[in-house]
This record gives sequence, C-alpha cells and structure tokens, in this order.
Amino acid sequence: MKYLTIQIVTILILSDSMHFLRSQQEISQQKVADSLLITRVRYAKYEDFIQAVMNIFKIM
Repeated sequence: MKYLTIQIVTILILSDSMHFLRSQQEISQQKVADSLLITRVRYAKYEDFIQAVMNIFKIM
C-alpha cells in the first residue's frame, strides 16, 4: 500500500507540473499533444489525473 501511495503522489505531482508549466508558457493542450504525437484528449487525461484521483478518494 505504501508503494501505491508513493506512485499516486508522484503522478499527482507530475500531472500538476504539466498543467502549471503549460499554463506559464501559455501553450494550448493541443500544441503540447501535437508535439508529443498524441491526441489532445489523451493529453488532457494525463493533465486531469489529479481530478480523477480526487474523485476516487471522495468515493472511498
């Protein structure tokens, strides 16, 4: 369980950092997604992971 918690926290930090850095540079999700050769929807899911985890903990 401790390892899972560490993984979740790490992903939350990454997700938050992605959003923060993109916002600071005023770059759209579409531009980042294009650079990564993925869809905007997929990129948004990575960035929105923090919201998904929060929803899971609300259910528990």
